[in-house]
Amino acid sequence: MRAVVGTVLGCLMAVGCAASAESVSPLGELTERNRLTIVVTDSGLGGLSVLADIARRAEETRAYEQVDLIFYNALFREQAGYNSLATRDEKVRIFNNALEDMGTRFSPDAILVACNTLSVLLPDCEAARRGTPPVVGIVEPGVEMLAEALGKHPEASAILFATQTTVEEDTHRQGLLARGIANERIVMQPCADLTWYIEQDPAGFETELMIGSFVAEALAKRSSPDAPVFASFNCTHFGYSGHVWQEAMESQGAELMGMLNPNTTMAAPLFPEGIVHRHETTTVTARMVSQVPIEPQVVEALGK
Repeated sequence: MRAVVGTVLGCLMAVGCAASAESVSPLGELTERNRLTIVVTDSGLGGLSVLADIARRAEETRAYEQVDLIFYNALFREQAGYNSLATRDEKVRIFNNALEDMGTRFSPDAILVACNTLSVLLPDCEAARRGTPPVVGIVEPGVEMLAEALGKHPEASAILFATQTTVEEDTHRQGLLARGIANERIVMQPCADLTWYIEQDPAGFETELMIGSFVAEALAKRSSPDAPVFASFNCTHFGYSGHVWQEAMESQGAELMGMLNPNTTMAAPLFPEGIVHRHETTTVTARMVSQVPIEPQVVEALGK
């Protein structure tokens, strides 16, 4: 594995909504500790925004004496990721191997899977089922955020923008149905290859064209074309292009109620109000580990 140690690509923050109270998370059990080692992983670089959010929260809250962060890029080869694999079993096998490596190499207190494509595979990954260290996915925070928004606004529908694998797994939609959200209020929109274009330039011309096309396709699927709509980013990359999504939705006549980004809620259980300012200062370290090289163009594009 190639390790790149240092400041993590600048202040990588994503557009999102304020976190609401989450369901019980194993991360809450870590709040009694003074030092934490957290691995954040993704099948690309979208999850860096989650790592940046943890670093910001740690420095602002001073809840811990030291927080060591490792971003583990679980992409296994250049220009071809998990969505390119032929079978689900192959996806599970490769990601489970990556999880095993994270646990062995870094002995973390927790692993955060900041990737919807990989989070939907967790129920079948033996390394995650063991529970040591706890492995937390991003699907549940996303479903909770959507359910809360739709519950407060029964007149609205939601468009879930995601990768093909996330859409095919259908975990988000099933989670919303289980929470009483009617199926006709849910639109699932796959966005093939968009993550690559976002990594090249989140606001580039080609990225804008693709986002505009996916928005048009999604809006046409709505059961009630005049209903207000929430845009949900169910791929961690998509928040980097937040303003592009907003402009595309509004320019195509959608009444946009809000953009929901679970990236900003994933680590919330680590920072409850009761432990704020527990220490005079907090030392935060961050490093990145990647099997594939990260091109300078990508560093420049996402570092902004």
